[in-house]
Amino acid sequence: SRRAAHFLVSVSEDRTLKVWPLAAQTLLTDGKPNVIRRRVQGAGAITAQTVRAHERDINAVTVSPNSRLIATASQDRTIALWQLPGLQLRQRLHGHRRGVWAVQFSPVDQVLASASGDQTIRLWSLSGGTCLRVLQGHAGSVLKVAFLPGGMQLMSTGADGLLKLWNVRSAECVSTFDKHIDRVWAMAISVDGAQVVTGGTDSVLSVWADRTKEVAAEEAAEYADRVVKQQELSNLLLAKRYTPALVLALQLELPRRALNVLNTMEVEAGSPKVFQERLLT
Repeated sequence: SRRAAHFLVSVSEDRTLKVWPLAAQTLLTDGKPNVIRRRVQGAGAITAQTVRAHERDINAVTVSPNSRLIATASQDRTIALWQLPGLQLRQRLHGHRRGVWAVQFSPVDQVLASASGDQTIRLWSLSGGTCLRVLQGHAGSVLKVAFLPGGMQLMSTGADGLLKLWNVRSAECVSTFDKHIDRVWAMAISVDGAQVVTGGTDSVLSVWADRTKEVAAEEAAEYADRVVKQQELSNLLLAKRYTPALVLALQLELPRRALNVLNTMEVEAGSPKVFQERLLT
């Protein structure tokens, strides 16, 4: 639980969901008086609540941001939503054609994301239990899915070794990152969304940094430089300095402008010989 750290949840191949109470231990005395250790109550303590949640192995569990819902994902191809307190089954979501490997609640909307062995990600409405969107793009099972802090983008990893960035509204893949050579089973996103860490069966941990701002600044600088050079090209043409104008047009990758400069140079040269000499100077 993220808001009130008074319980934790666990799931297992035994097909059960368990909610464990957490009890505060003694206050630490190592100079950090605000840090409190917590543990599951008692050695071999009985769980507060246990329910048989699915008909097959449970692969994932997550708690909603307000700590009022738990979502479980199973090899039985379903997602179950459990109401807290009480651990009552609120809804069972059907739609995936193979086992569901991961689930996560949106940090800002009443939306749940799920990742499945059917190579899709599904976005579900928590209010109606309907599937809002299906995201397709992985060439293998989708193993992990997680929202970025703003809730408008999410990231996924798959058995194809890829990390993908998705736009939630358009359901389109924005970027694909290829670093692993095997299944990517683990993914964690920093609180500010600036870094993503992935781990795969290739024994590699990859740390990804968000360079959106840097790339935008670079693109803006390149655009400003191009505007300046295009103005310089216009000035060269007005001054009838055709040779440097031709070079600049080629540098700017403006083939039509370059051809127009060549045609003008040829007309003003008056003869092929003079035209050739001017090109070589």
